[in-house]
Amino acid sequence: MKRKSDTVPKQTARPTFATAPTDPPLLSSLNFAEQFLVWSLRLWSRQGQPGPIELQMLRDAWRLARAEALFADFDSCMTMITVTATPPLQTGQLHDLTPTLDEARLLAIFRAYQQGDTEQAKKALCDRFPCAAVRICGSALDTFALRLASAGHRLPNRLWPLVEWDELGQLTLESDRISANSMH
Repeated sequence: MKRKSDTVPKQTARPTFATAPTDPPLLSSLNFAEQFLVWSLRLWSRQGQPGPIELQMLRDAWRLARAEALFADFDSCMTMITVTATPPLQTGQLHDLTPTLDEARLLAIFRAYQQGDTEQAKKALCDRFPCAAVRICGSALDTFALRLASAGHRLPNRLWPLVEWDELGQLTLESDRISANSMH
């Protein structure tokens, strides 16, 4: 039997990009919307840009997630992100168990837009993209995030780091990590 003092209070503070958990979150601990977006990011970026097989798999997945109309928005956002990200976006392999820094950052950006916190989203975008790209991509990412929430795929408040975890769960600077899956 749980006592009232044993329950953990719900997090009310706004998530930040500056505070890193000590261990990387497992994808299995994320909610469906987060897992689905990470999987979509990884499949879309598997070979730099998706081929016809990946596009069909993504279309089918978005249809099954009851968000078929959002696939075109997702594809457009990913194209803009791919073209404007400097350095290239780092995504994990489909079988990786934890999100990369860039995957976590995009989840946090989408979450901020879903909650109407455009300033936080733009700040995170400016950390990763040129200012001109933020002006170009920002409204498309905002629209996508809001439509994603309207389709029932809400992203929860979560603390995301500005550092990357290595295979052993050790925190490393992003610049120290070399990924096998880099989008240009």
